[in-house]
Amino acid sequence: MDRPRRILFPTDLSDVSRAALPYAAQLARGFDAELHVLHVDELHDLSDHWPNAPGKDELLAALNEETGALFDRLIASLEKGDGAEHGVRLQRARRRAIAAGPEIIYYAQEKDIDLIVLSTHGRRGLSRWVLGSVAEEVVRYTSRPVLTVPARAEASQGTRCLVPIDLSELSLDALRAAAQLARTTGAELEVFHVVENPMAPVVVEGYPEIPTVPVEELKRAAQAQIDKLLGKVDLDGLDHSVNLVEGRAKSAILERIEQGDIGLVVQGSHGASGFTRLLLGSVAAKVMARATCPVLTVKHPKSGAEDEVAAARSQAKS
Repeated sequence: MDRPRRILFPTDLSDVSRAALPYAAQLARGFDAELHVLHVDELHDLSDHWPNAPGKDELLAALNEETGALFDRLIASLEKGDGAEHGVRLQRARRRAIAAGPEIIYYAQEKDIDLIVLSTHGRRGLSRWVLGSVAEEVVRYTSRPVLTVPARAEASQGTRCLVPIDLSELSLDALRAAAQLARTTGAELEVFHVVENPMAPVVVEGYPEIPTVPVEELKRAAQAQIDKLLGKVDLDGLDHSVNLVEGRAKSAILERIEQGDIGLVVQGSHGASGFTRLLLGSVAAKVMARATCPVLTVKHPKSGAEDEVAAARSQAKS
């Protein structure tokens, strides 16, 4: 992840969606980046459902006016804010589109956004993760890093940054992003790897027993690989540690988060094709959906999915 110069905070103007704002503002200040605040008015075509509904146009006009007032109040509060938002360079944008997700992705591409920060439980909510929430759609299709913030997250929670790794190239992307964030926020890095419980010895009648590799040997091999990965990351001046545990990856990561001293998780993900598999039950998706702290997902490699979404959005506009 490159040093962010432009950070995007999409909001549906609900109180819940503002859970991500302190994190977006803090990162914008730390990196001296522009903070783009975006609201997408989703177009509501009432004519298909109530073609003869009286006052339809007046209702839409009233909704548009109310949304505009809410957005203006949000921007005004940011401009005079004395908290995390103080001194942040703001860019405001309000768009109209059939669906918010593709418009957010298109805006990020159009404005060359480096990092997207959004809440996972806005009006539509990530609880309907597989059913198409805005957050899921953005994380799935954008090629940019996305920081998802659960509504229940507290900005004052732990100061440690947990980096779960599987020893693949994705691990290197996540480690580099985590190191950059830690250097800005002062967090301590905890590199976390789970050695999966070995299977029982395989016994097939008529053949010699196939033994499993002892756990300690697996841990030594994992530690050697972790040392190689860390040698490729600039960790000068950063407090960091390695935590090797035995168990099941998803459960072990979530249990570590629940101990209360973790303020951020940084994890790697494939592009759109990989994230399609994430939705079907991978460790990364479950951590993102169930973590009680913010989760930064770093994509590798960049795919063409974002361009496809932008092209579809342009066709819908024409």
